[in-house]
Amino acid sequence: MPGELIEKLQQSPDATSAVGKKAQQHLLKGRPEPAQEIYQELLKLFPGLAGLWFELGLAAAKQLDSTRPDRAFQRTSELAPMTF
Repeated sequence: MPGELIEKLQQSPDATSAVGKKAQQHLLKGRPEPAQEIYQELLKLFPGLAGLWFELGLAAAKQLDSTRPDRAFQRTSELAPMTF
């Protein structure tokens, strides 16, 4: 999946939105692990997007990961302190 994801994103800027929506669909269907993987790959390309960090935090929290949500939400508040 990671290689596919990067290839899609490089082909089209619109792919970023589609890939993000795919991650959200995974979350809504109770599949946080693939969502988390997608968000991690997106963050490699766009580390300054607070919304991605927030979504990663949600996915990690749904997996009951004790450290990753805290780190993701901390990064969210650093990037956009008045937004989230």
